[in-house]
This record gives sequence, C-alpha cells and structure tokens, in this order.
Amino acid sequence: MGTKNKYYFQGTRFVPGYNDFDFDDCEIEATSEKEAWDLLDKYTKMFTWKRVSLTHINGEKVVMA
Repeated sequence: MGTKNKYYFQGTRFVPGYNDFDFDDCEIEATSEKEAWDLLDKYTKMFTWKRVSLTHINGEKVVMA
C-alpha cells in the first residue's frame, strides 16, 4: 500500500436545503490524484458540484501549467 497524501479540493456545490449554490471544500487522503478524485465523488457525489478543482496536495499549492 502506498503512502497517503492529503488532497484539498475547493469549489461550489448545490445545497438542496437552500436550493442554491454555496462555496465548499473537502480534504481527501489518498495514494494518488486519481484515487482522490474517485473518493471525492464517492464521499460528496460529483453531480452536486457546479465547479470543483484540486488546489493543494500536502499543503502545497497546485500550479496549473
């Protein structure tokens, strides 16, 4: 089993109670970025996210090239 990293996601999600979108974040521990995205879907249901991105891995900001 590989070493787990902390993947931090930020975005906007639909909140049924408010019938509106709100800012949200989520931290996932996973062994790879793909696993982190899969777990984000499992734990939060991707369809609820209007927009979401991976912003940090182990506290280091992700820089898109």
